[in-house]
Amino acid sequence: MKTLYSKLARFVQEKRHRYFCRPGYLGSVDPVAFSLSGQSSTPFTMQIPRSKCRWPVWSGFDQQGRNPLYRTACELVKGTGHNTIVNSLENFYMSHTEGSALAFSGLNEDEAPGLASLKLYEAREPWDTKVAGPRSLRAMYRISKNRERLDFYSRCPPANRELARRAAINEVSYLGRLYESIKKKGYRRNSGPDGDIKGDLLTWAGQNGHCYVVVVRSGQHRLALLLALEKPSVPVRVANSCPRLIRSEDVLEWENVKAGVYSPEGALKLFYRYATGSDYGNQTII
Repeated sequence: MKTLYSKLARFVQEKRHRYFCRPGYLGSVDPVAFSLSGQSSTPFTMQIPRSKCRWPVWSGFDQQGRNPLYRTACELVKGTGHNTIVNSLENFYMSHTEGSALAFSGLNEDEAPGLASLKLYEAREPWDTKVAGPRSLRAMYRISKNRERLDFYSRCPPANRELARRAAINEVSYLGRLYESIKKKGYRRNSGPDGDIKGDLLTWAGQNGHCYVVVVRSGQHRLALLLALEKPSVPVRVANSCPRLIRSEDVLEWENVKAGVYSPEGALKLFYRYATGSDYGNQTII
């Protein structure tokens, strides 16, 4: 009965999203200016230049500062052999076996005291409206595209070569299917719940007005392939699960700062790492 109720609630939520929160597609419009204008309270989708797309720190980065999904997508586009790609991704997983979210964040314990006891998949950004804390693996399986990768990170350390191999095979296979679909049909977005790449809009005051970047938190496989295909911009939906505009001056109001997961200094350090594309090798697109 409980399972039936959960399915029904999820169905109603998806229908409500589809008919009452359909994102408008705005094309190449300044997202900060549009948000500040107050024209819409629903999510919106627009073309974001590739130079303003950011990967979450929780994705991990290789020694050249490249996101592993993007690196794998580039190898697929170049036509590199399947086994070579799998071996490369497996080795990446084996080299990223930190036991806590704190190690992945690049912050120290004074800057993010609440991350020290959390696994990688339990971490949240400082501005997320939900406070970071223990999360059940069963719940995470429902939203994970790669259950094997989640298993791998949930059990690290110690490193597990078998799980890393299975996670890499799963990832490469999924990206391969997605790549073939995009080659045949092109990239087709839609207004459904999972119809767009989704991201958080970070903005701060610059010398010439407001600056912004978008931290992509959903649809990273699609983003990786579109960037590997050298698209100059990608359609990203700025959803309203976080504040419409995430502004550096609001740091003391961010939920995970108020809860003590991050210190204000640590939260701003992470924010500006995304903003400037520097530190931790984190924000180079390639």
